[in-house]
Amino acid sequence: MKRTISFFMGGLVLLTLFCFCGCTNTETPLREQECYFSFTGMDAAESDVLEASVFQYDFTDHTISSVYQFPVSAMYALGVYDKGTNSVFYVKEANNNSSVRKRTGDEIFVRDLSTGAETQLTNDLLAVNHLIPVDNILFFIAARQSNPYSLVLGRIDLTSGEIQYWDEPETISTRLISVDRQQKRVYVALYNVLEEDQTMIEGEGRTPTHTICSYDYDLKNKEVVLEKEAMAVKALDASDNFLFYTAVSSSLSTAPGITTTQKIDLRTGDILFETEDYFPGGTCLSKDQKGLYVLTSVNDLEGIYYFDFETQTYSLVTDCGPDVVINYQLLYS
Repeated sequence: MKRTISFFMGGLVLLTLFCFCGCTNTETPLREQECYFSFTGMDAAESDVLEASVFQYDFTDHTISSVYQFPVSAMYALGVYDKGTNSVFYVKEANNNSSVRKRTGDEIFVRDLSTGAETQLTNDLLAVNHLIPVDNILFFIAARQSNPYSLVLGRIDLTSGEIQYWDEPETISTRLISVDRQQKRVYVALYNVLEEDQTMIEGEGRTPTHTICSYDYDLKNKEVVLEKEAMAVKALDASDNFLFYTAVSSSLSTAPGITTTQKIDLRTGDILFETEDYFPGGTCLSKDQKGLYVLTSVNDLEGIYYFDFETQTYSLVTDCGPDVVINYQLLYS
């Protein structure tokens, strides 16, 4: 399926949850031989100490391994493994190494797994949504203590420790982030928190307009890519000038909502794939952009699946791992 779309070109937190049990696909996709999955997981069994583990899935030997465990004191358990530096970036409360929440503010830390050294990278955050390490930069989405109502895009230079934020009004927010590593662009879906609040006050429950934009790695050179009026963007991923997204209309006055899912060639505006099926947040384009990795359930079997755009079929990658997977992403070695 192929159509063409015209683009605009110009200068608190939802986490995916699924339960896993046990088997893997023993084929190694050639497209992902230099990639791996990183995800955060927890066991569902009740315990006095709430702990999370950061895992990696290796496409070469089809194994899942725990690389780091930490007590969950933050609002959301969040961690990511950077294989290139053998480090884990994760979130916990400042001055709190327990799993008892003290409301001291959630901050980003890095643990060097080779030396055991830990470094606090931020000091003014409230809650953190996403962490994506790439090219000695850590991109993140967070609520800051100075503006707790919006989720903002930031970056940390891992060499100097310098922190930068986007240049957007305080009422602009995003719940999603994707990094196009080939084109060195950062994609988000912007919305206005005042517009969202106003529709709730008026009892409409209408979704504010979401606008997909991209920035360069310095969070400059903003480009407006796509605007979805009265629709919330629920899934977003970009790879080598290909964009995948799912947007859903949500209103108390209209049921059921409308779902739009597209894969777009950003160089030409061609729509290469389109469906009304819903794809959840965290969905990742494969390295060759011919398919998606999706955390979902197929025939009552929950796990990470590969969805082929051409055949529109799912194949299981793995359903092994912890009881609960909180977030996952496809990373490059």
